Amino acid sequence: MKKQLEKIKKRPIAERKKIATIFAVILTLLVVIVSFILGSIFKTEEKIQTNNQPNSIEKMFNGMEEKFSEFSDEFKEQKDSVKNLTKEIVITEQIENKTREVLNTEEKNEPETVKN
Repeated sequence: MKKQLEKIKKRPIAERKKIATIFAVILTLLVVIVSFILGSIFKTEEKIQTNNQPNSIEKMFNGMEEKFSEFSDEFKEQKDSVKNLTKEIVITEQIENKTREVLNTEEKNEPETVKN
């Protein structure tokens, strides 16, 4: 290696600059190529891992779907509760009406007392 450097030192300055530029370009290209290869390998592994996991948008929509499903279930329960309540009110009104009818018929059937 030292012998190669000594040979380069003996050459004229313009030639040394040319050799240094070529050497720098070659090293830069090698670094870019190696980083590209390594990057593509790791991105492929990353894609495989991310394909198995839902992305954040899917998680958000799944979360929203769950909340709407819970809301829908709760709404149905409340709706059924209101239906039952209205049925109870109707039954209560019917009982009150029957009770009034019975009381009215009893009052009519009682003999009137004579006042002295």
